[in-house]
Parts: sequence; C-alpha cells; structure tokens
Amino acid sequence: MNNVRDEFKGMYPEEIREKLAPLRTDLVNVCLHRTKDFNKSSVLRAGNAFLASEFILVGAGHIDARGMLGLHHLENFKRADNLEETVAYLHERDYKVYAVVGEVADTVLYDEIFPVKTAFVYGEEGYPLAPEDIQLCDASISIPQRGVDRNLNTAQNGAVFMAEYSRQHRV
Repeated sequence: MNNVRDEFKGMYPEEIREKLAPLRTDLVNVCLHRTKDFNKSSVLRAGNAFLASEFILVGAGHIDARGMLGLHHLENFKRADNLEETVAYLHERDYKVYAVVGEVADTVLYDEIFPVKTAFVYGEEGYPLAPEDIQLCDASISIPQRGVDRNLNTAQNGAVFMAEYSRQHRV
C-alpha cells in the first residue's frame, strides 16, 4: 500500500487495524452487489477515510479489489448473502438503517440528525434499491439536487453521507 499516511508506512495491516480500532465510528456502510462490480471499492475507501466500523457487501459474485488499494485488508470487510439478514443483523445491534435513494425519500440529508449507530444501504450503479429493499430499512434518505441527473453515483453518495455523519458526530 503506497497511498498511506506517513505514520502508517512500514506497519503491518494488523498493526494498523489495532491503531485505528479505538478511533472508529459506529457507522456501517452496506453495498448491494447483485449485478456488477462498480464503485463499491470507492465506498470502502471513503469508509476508511471516515473510519466507519464496517463495510458489508451484500450478494454473491467477484469483486475487483484493485480499486480498494489494499484497504480491504485494514477494514472490517464482510460479505452477506441477502439484505434482509443484513438489516436484521444491524437491528439486533440497535442500528437505524437508511436506504439511500435518488429522488423521492422519507427525508433529505440536511434535515436528518443521524443516531450514532447509523447504517447506510446503497444500491448499485445503474440499479437503484428496489422497493422491497427500501421497505426493509427504517427510512429512505436522499441528497437534494438541482441538476438534470436524478442522483449521484454510489461512491459519491457514500462519501457525502459519510462526511455528513462525521460532521454531526465530530470524528
């Protein structure tokens, strides 16, 4: 890993994980992986930047780890078979689970006060969350936009939501 801050250079992944553990937030990112491998690596990388506690990839299939730049070795990276079990797992741990959607949502990013235990669920590039996915979550949320495009891509959404969570919880 070449793209690490100087204080982490020369350290083994286990050492880095140990050093970061007490600094992590309770934020969890969940990405659906049903069709293609696109932008999920960037969500994991943003999760590292904001020290999310977990990254859960829901669905089978290969993921190209090159875009993660080795950060998947430093993160709490998990695979899950389906969203229903993932949401149940998060609810057992008292998380509020938000479905990140494009246009019509229960609330918008700037109006929401996120609980410490927050999980964001992201759809796939070109394949937004299905109505049944959204219904599994506690609320749907979007980023107000003014341009022609209906929504940002998965990685952009992830970075914006994580930044706002971090702003609210001052990490």
